[in-house]
Amino acid sequence: MADTPAVRRVAVALFDGFTVLDVYGPVQAFASARLTRPDGSVQRLFEIVTVGEEAGPVKSGEGPTTRADHAFADAPAYDVLLVPGGFGTRQAVSNAPLLEALTAASRRAALTTTVCTGSALLARTGLMDGVPEELPALLRAVKALDRLERAGSTPPVDPESPDLGERLLALVAEARASGVDPEQALRVAVRRVLPS
Repeated sequence: MADTPAVRRVAVALFDGFTVLDVYGPVQAFASARLTRPDGSVQRLFEIVTVGEEAGPVKSGEGPTTRADHAFADAPAYDVLLVPGGFGTRQAVSNAPLLEALTAASRRAALTTTVCTGSALLARTGLMDGVPEELPALLRAVKALDRLERAGSTPPVDPESPDLGERLLALVAEARASGVDPEQALRVAVRRVLPS
């Protein structure tokens, strides 16, 4: 019989004003990942817990409340930290205790990932420190994606976003994942398509 993969635990960070879809879309995806054993029983590949500044109810930006199973400090060990976005990030970026808890939580996780504006919270944890704002945008994107990768995080970009900038960032991430230097690829394309 083949080895049974270990169940990985995902901790979903909650804060006032999180976006419901940013939490429950990934929760559904993780919950759907499962294997059917030869005897017909099902093994889930992920266990999902919710964490917040305190255990208890946390109100979403859309109104419904979700319960944080654990305070960040009391959460059981987890493999993945998921930080959702939402209009609440606009206030959360100034919430020092939350940012400290997210920093510590990210250090505990093998992989930290965000959805949408959750990336603004991760940026405030220091994950992006050392990537100067003054760099040209393409170089800054490459350096920021390098830093995220070294920290075990995935870029929160959507290649189908209506936002052109986010689609460009997704292309940079795709180039890096393919082992292509996006700066060099752009230079070659410019020389080929727009000869001087």
